[in-house]
Amino acid sequence: MYTKHAQERMQQRDISELEILMVYLYGEEFNQKGGDKYLKISNKGFKKMIKHVKKLFNKPEKLQELFVIDAGSAIKTVGYKYRNIHTH
Repeated sequence: MYTKHAQERMQQRDISELEILMVYLYGEEFNQKGGDKYLKISNKGFKKMIKHVKKLFNKPEKLQELFVIDAGSAIKTVGYKYRNIHTH
């Protein structure tokens, strides 16, 4: 969830939700006064992100076959689809 202020800044600065997610995945977290968190990607985190992105783009079609079973409170399992899964 984003505040109105954050949504405006995202639009003004052309920052996508995916880019923000990358900061959460690969960034470091620092405490600020008032209890807020400051997140940014360090050099180490950047190198790790690049390694993962290169792996992902090597075979992007693998993502289309990836599945996640989410039980609500936890992810039960993950894998690659090899047959049709029945959903409701």
